[in-house]
Amino acid sequence: MKKNELVDEWDFSYLTKTFKVMRITLFLMLALILQTFANEAYSQKTKLSLDYTNTRLEVVLDEIEELSEFFFLANEKLVDLNRSVNLSVKNKKIDEILDMLFAGTDVIYTITDRKIILAPSFLADNAQQQRSISGKVTDSNGQPLPGVTVIVAGTTTGTVTNADGNFILSIPDGAKTLQFSFVGMRTQEVSIDDRTTFAVVMEEETIGLDEVIAVGYRTQTRGTITGSVSTVSTAQFQDIPMDNLSNALAGRLSGVTVTQIAGTPGQESNIQVRARGTLNNTDPLYVIDGIVASKYAFDALSTDEVDNITLLKDAASAAIYGSRGANGVILVTTKRGSNRPPTITYSGTVGVQIPTRIPESLNAYEHASLINDGIAYQKYYNKGFTLDPNDPLVYTQDELDYFKENSYNWVEELWRDPITTQHSLSASGGSETVNYYIGGTYNYAIASFDNVDFNKLTLRANIDVKLATGLTASLDIHTDNRTTHGPNWDTGNWRFEDLYKALVLRTSLVPPNINGESVGNWVEWSPDAVINLDAGYHNRKWTGITSTMALDYKIPFIKGLSVNLKYNKYMLDEERKRFSHPYYMTLFETTGTHNHIITDNPVGQKQRSNAEFLEVRNYKDRSYQFNIQGNYKNSFGNHNVDAFFVYEQTEFQESYILARRDNFISTTVDQFVGGGASVEDQTSNGSEFESARLSYVGALSYNYKRTYLLDF
Repeated sequence: MKKNELVDEWDFSYLTKTFKVMRITLFLMLALILQTFANEAYSQKTKLSLDYTNTRLEVVLDEIEELSEFFFLANEKLVDLNRSVNLSVKNKKIDEILDMLFAGTDVIYTITDRKIILAPSFLADNAQQQRSISGKVTDSNGQPLPGVTVIVAGTTTGTVTNADGNFILSIPDGAKTLQFSFVGMRTQEVSIDDRTTFAVVMEEETIGLDEVIAVGYRTQTRGTITGSVSTVSTAQFQDIPMDNLSNALAGRLSGVTVTQIAGTPGQESNIQVRARGTLNNTDPLYVIDGIVASKYAFDALSTDEVDNITLLKDAASAAIYGSRGANGVILVTTKRGSNRPPTITYSGTVGVQIPTRIPESLNAYEHASLINDGIAYQKYYNKGFTLDPNDPLVYTQDELDYFKENSYNWVEELWRDPITTQHSLSASGGSETVNYYIGGTYNYAIASFDNVDFNKLTLRANIDVKLATGLTASLDIHTDNRTTHGPNWDTGNWRFEDLYKALVLRTSLVPPNINGESVGNWVEWSPDAVINLDAGYHNRKWTGITSTMALDYKIPFIKGLSVNLKYNKYMLDEERKRFSHPYYMTLFETTGTHNHIITDNPVGQKQRSNAEFLEVRNYKDRSYQFNIQGNYKNSFGNHNVDAFFVYEQTEFQESYILARRDNFISTTVDQFVGGGASVEDQTSNGSEFESARLSYVGALSYNYKRTYLLDF
């Protein structure tokens, strides 16, 4: 029998996906029908004669394949091919033969053309609870749309259309609505009812030319923008639990590449706009409510407090920021209140991250057998003789028999599916004189390993007050607090990629732990001990506060002229505390002819000589930005003018201090007082940096009938 594996885990709904919906002519349809009749005729007219006694099922199936054009598909984990069978038939059809072979078993068969699929009956029962639907998705011009997401509303069951716009999907009983979504197209929902085929025409998302978007120091209507600009509303991702904003942008802004650095909770992503624009730093410039900000401040925002995000992608649109915008500019506008009754909004989400695939490793028996093969090959190659069973490195038969039933998978033992939780609460509203938006978001995420987590709390208050006719004052305050907890590992980058790799590469002959004690037999260090904080910890804490005060005055005697003053103060404190110390692994008694089997009887301990130190790092960032901006916007018949001039002043200060103490008297004392008193055991370091920028920025835009555009 040919080894035609379907998948490791059967999906019986696949059996219904025999034919693919396609655009064909009447002639081809007729040919297909005739071919189908011909295929059915083969299984009906082919007759076989077989005679077997106490023979493995796999041998019988192989013989059928040799004598005919039939071939079998089966999953050896679900269908017992080693079962002995008795069969004596003469000139019998294939279905009669299969009825005899599988009588009294839970195996059923499906004959499609010359293909015969074998599966347990319980999979068929599951398949009966689903039905298959198909369809085609096109645009308004009748062109097929590949890559359209098709999901059953309210579930995670879904698929995407192929290059011809076609899709096939197995849906559960009770499914009521299909949802179709595609970038640049309006999301559509279609009732399923009793239909099995669908023809869906998607409409382009209508983007009004009068839509007002932020483009750097001002706003413009989309119809008057000459540069390359993309926008996204947070309504598109606010229901997805995200612990930072950069991860939420993945796949939602055209021209942006979002690369997640690592899977640890709270870990931000790298953002790159189009291609590399400079030789060194490739990060875009971040601007939040008109204030130039850091990547950290950008990721401090929650998705619920953001109103929209604008991306300036090309040189024309980003030129207003000079060389700082060489890699693109990301403009963020946060939510504000309006003249309406108070509105209180709560949203809560919980997400579980499940890996799509985990690398498979050899089990213990396979590993031990390969070790024996390697020893035999080495001795044969070097000395000309085969495996010596008395060699202590060789796994003897009793040990091999033990490992057939006992194998250890480190990933299954120590891996956890990460869980992310997000809760947001906000209130907004206002009157003719005061508008407000007040909100907060709490994120909590646990990682793939125990003792690794991330906490984030953000609070925002945006208040606008009308002081007099044409004069408005605003006060924006935002604070975020983030903490991470994790084990002491590697150089302290808090990514743990190598820790995960260590689990995948660990031998299946040794368990991670026995009765809660990390096993030290035949290993230099223990991932289990590291994850359990036996080697120490590495915790981080951030506190950021930003406040912005602004005055906006519309000059009454010059139409379209206004003046804006804005002052922003930003403070960030970061503390990192890393405690590293040696740890002990337990040695257990071994048994077996060559002592390759570990028992649960502890006989001693082994120390892992980690560096022994306490290290505390403190970072402080302080900055302010002061802007004076004049704006003029007016129309003269069909001639429209929009101009502004900005004076911008910025100062930035950064300080860093490190303190370290070595040789601690106890692993339970994680304070400097517990370290060595000698000069050699004490280390300190630090630095300060200060910079300033003074800018004069101006721009002039002119258009005639909003058709002919000029930008300076």
